[in-house]
Amino acid sequence: MLFHFVGIAHTVWLKGLTHLVDAFSKIEVNNVQLLIGGTINKQVLQYIKPNELEFKNIKIVGNIPDLNKFLRTSHVCIVPSLLDAGPATIGEALYCGLPVITTEGCGSKILIKDGENGFVVPIANSEAIAEKIKWFIKNQERIEEMGRKAKISIEDIEISDQNETLANHIKEVMDKLKKEKGIV
Repeated sequence: MLFHFVGIAHTVWLKGLTHLVDAFSKIEVNNVQLLIGGTINKQVLQYIKPNELEFKNIKIVGNIPDLNKFLRTSHVCIVPSLLDAGPATIGEALYCGLPVITTEGCGSKILIKDGENGFVVPIANSEAIAEKIKWFIKNQERIEEMGRKAKISIEDIEISDQNETLANHIKEVMDKLKKEKGIV
């Protein structure tokens, strides 16, 4: 059985794919594969293609017609963005029960509880990404539990009352401003 790490994004430079590829090239395990989904930027592809022999455990799959199935048949998601306000991929992966490796450059890193449902590593640091990939390979028995925690972490957000709390706060501020301006 292959152990699948996945990276999904429109692979422009800011998504950090080159750092992910560099990190994965340091992995020397036969039953491990990185699947890269999403549209592939031609410049990024040129970076990968000349080095295909070096990156033999990396497969570019392109467009993913069924993201849910793709994630649920994988083991760990990696989001190595250099700068990204809030990639949906992190939430989607957590919801599908995948632990996530991401960077400090992702706004969605706030969803990751380091060591519980994934890991947060420094930006543009292929060594740190490789270290966490190796951690998952050595600790495969922990992935199922981390996956359960990943799913729970998203479900906790879904059932929280944060939206209602925010809506009530906005209403209170608006009511106060109306009162101060004499608007009924």
